Amino acid sequence: MFLQASWIPACAGMTVFTGNGLDIMPLRVLLLLITCCISAPSTAEVDIDDFERGLAAIEMGNAQRAYELWLPLAEANNPNAQFGISMMYMDGIGVKQDFDESVFWLFKAADQAFPPAQFHLGNVYERGIGLDPDIKRAIHWWTLAAEQGMSAAQYRLGQVYWDGAPDLPRDPARARAYLLQAKNNGEFISSEYRVALETPVVQPPPTAAAAPPPLSQMPSCAAWLAAQPAQGYTLQMIAAQKQTSITYFTRQHALTEPHAVCAYRERGQNWFGLFYGTYPSAAEARTAIDRLPAALQANKPYLRSFASLKQLIPLTPPTP
Repeated sequence: MFLQASWIPACAGMTVFTGNGLDIMPLRVLLLLITCCISAPSTAEVDIDDFERGLAAIEMGNAQRAYELWLPLAEANNPNAQFGISMMYMDGIGVKQDFDESVFWLFKAADQAFPPAQFHLGNVYERGIGLDPDIKRAIHWWTLAAEQGMSAAQYRLGQVYWDGAPDLPRDPARARAYLLQAKNNGEFISSEYRVALETPVVQPPPTAAAAPPPLSQMPSCAAWLAAQPAQGYTLQMIAAQKQTSITYFTRQHALTEPHAVCAYRERGQNWFGLFYGTYPSAAEARTAIDRLPAALQANKPYLRSFASLKQLIPLTPPTP
C-alpha cells in the first residue's frame, strides 16, 4: 500500500507500525485501522452488517466482493465505506488503480470528519498523489485528525514542525507539544524525535483548526442565480449536507471564478451546493472542466443548467 510505516494512522491509544521505515503497510493493518476508527453509521442498521461483511471479504482475499458491498454504502455517504473504497482505488485492490477515484472518495470521507480519511488526505497532499503537493493543506488535514485524538496525525505534525519544510519554518515548541500528545496517546516515538520531548513544552498546539467563514459570507445564491441567463450553464463542484464541507472546500481550493453556495432540496434531502462559473453552452462548460486543476477535477464536478437550477432552488433557501 502507498503509505510507509511512519505515516500509518492510528486511533487514540492504538499504535500501528510495521518495523523499519521502508516497510509498506499490509492490508491487515488497514482492516485494523478501519475497525478501530469505525464511525457512527449514517445509514440503516443493515448497512453496518454490509460493511462488516466487506471487511470479512477482504480478510478472505475477496476484495471484489468487498467493493460490491461498500460501494452502495459509500454512495449513501457512509464515511467508513468511502474511506475503504478510496484505499482500494489507491492501491488497486479489487479494482483498477485510479488515483482520481481514490482522492474523490477520500474527500467525501474527510468532509465528514472521519479521522483516518483526514490523515490520509494530508499524506496525499504531502506526496502529491492525485493532487498537487501542498504541505500547508497537508497540515490542515493532519490538524483536523489530530484534534480528534488521532495519535499518528499528532506524530506527523510533530515531525513536520520539528524538521521544517519548504515554506514552513521549524517550530520546536509546537513540535514538542504534538509529539507529547502522540506519546501520551500511545504512539511510538522514534529516537530522532525523542530529543524534542526533553525540553518542556512552552506553548500548546492550537486547540481547533481555523474556523471557516460562515455561509452568510458566501456570495448570495438568490442574487447570483437571478442574474444568470436561463440558457446558460454552471459547474456544480460539490454537494454536501453540512455547511462546513462547502466552506472548507472553497478555502482549500481558493476559487477565483464567480461562484455561489445555494441551499436546495433534492431526492428528499436538504443539500448545500457550490456552483462555479458561468458558461453559455454545455460544450464550453465541459471544456472548462477539462481545464480545471487536477485537485478540482478529482471531485468530479458536473454540469448544471441555469434553467433547471431556477426550478430547483427557491429564492428563500430551506433551513437545513
